[in-house]
Amino acid sequence: MGRCAPRIHAVKFDDNPDDLEKVVLNHGAISVLTVGFYRFWMKTWLRKLIWSKISVDGDALEYTGTAVELLLGTLIAVIILGGYLMCFNLAISVGGLAFWQSGVFNVSLVLSFVASLPLLQFAIYRARRYRLLRTRWRGIRFGMDGSAFRFVGIWVGWATITLITLGLAYPWLRMARERYMTEHMMFGDTRFGFEANAKTLMSGYLPFWFAGVAPLFVITLGMASQVIFGSFSMGAWGLLIPVYLYVVVWLYCRYRAAEYRAIFEARTLREVRTRCAFEADGLINPAWAYVGRSIIPGTIPVGLVISVLTAAAIYLAALNGGGDASFTWSLENVIFANYEGIVAKTFLMAAFWINYGLTILLLLWLWTVVYYRRFLKYLCASMRVSGLESLSDVRQRTTDDQIDSEGFADALDVGGF
Repeated sequence: MGRCAPRIHAVKFDDNPDDLEKVVLNHGAISVLTVGFYRFWMKTWLRKLIWSKISVDGDALEYTGTAVELLLGTLIAVIILGGYLMCFNLAISVGGLAFWQSGVFNVSLVLSFVASLPLLQFAIYRARRYRLLRTRWRGIRFGMDGSAFRFVGIWVGWATITLITLGLAYPWLRMARERYMTEHMMFGDTRFGFEANAKTLMSGYLPFWFAGVAPLFVITLGMASQVIFGSFSMGAWGLLIPVYLYVVVWLYCRYRAAEYRAIFEARTLREVRTRCAFEADGLINPAWAYVGRSIIPGTIPVGLVISVLTAAAIYLAALNGGGDASFTWSLENVIFANYEGIVAKTFLMAAFWINYGLTILLLLWLWTVVYYRRFLKYLCASMRVSGLESLSDVRQRTTDDQIDSEGFADALDVGGF
């Protein structure tokens, strides 16, 4: 008798924006009022909700992380990051590139940015490790071991090759990073595998790469026209710029979709296999929704509310202790030192808080409720999983290495959700 074919299981996402919107607005408002201190609790609430919306074979993911872990991890990371950058700037100052010298400030700034890129990769690794350790499915905890420093070394090597090849080696860079992370991921006491080849991504990457080289061709053509004809008009070329940008974005989304498919289908866990049919629409449509909602029902109405409330607060501040009440948007009216008295300064601070708070809430709502929710909906709907029966005897690991949360990710603002 032949072996039965494995069952196919859908990956589902509960696409209900109401509960997500409630968490974003309520906890986002508290985060704004606390000048961002509450963001760790807001992020924890969002993760718990988003994780619970994703289910495989009817069983939802569970997030068990805490806000205190995020807070402590970030505090530690900020101290280490500050010390690292300080030592780096002291080192380059020895070579005559002190950052306080105005003539070389930009050089020092660029060098500091380049020096922070390895830390960015360190943060990405630690962030995934933390999220996996705080994620459960069917009561079994995910996990991740390996070395973040080894991961950074892999990135440095492939980033150097990518730079030398003018970007052609980028798919190898992406797959090398993902291979190392996936092969150190675990579900209970079972380790993931990774079966992929970057060559499969080149058919989607080369059109995007050539599109990136196109501007160099246009510049060369313009210089040749200048030499041959004595003049070169950008008028006709300028009309093509929006079309060119749209094509580049579409090609990039097409490549990224192929990358998502390759990575998900390359991951193995015993006999578990994933089939992913994610397409560029899963990136483009949420982006268009983001743009559309931000322009019409988002930015314009909220922008008008922000403008009216801010102008009213500045006007009241000007009436009660300085400024020019006849011209609310005068630059003089937003200089704190121009106001006298607690009432005037209170109104001015209220204007700043209204502008800052409502803008942050709008951006948070657009990213989480409008874009990210749609992206997850497309991604989950594109996936099918088989072979889950092979995980029936997976057992929980007894211990995990303790880590200081994903603080580097939050400190460098790459933690996401």
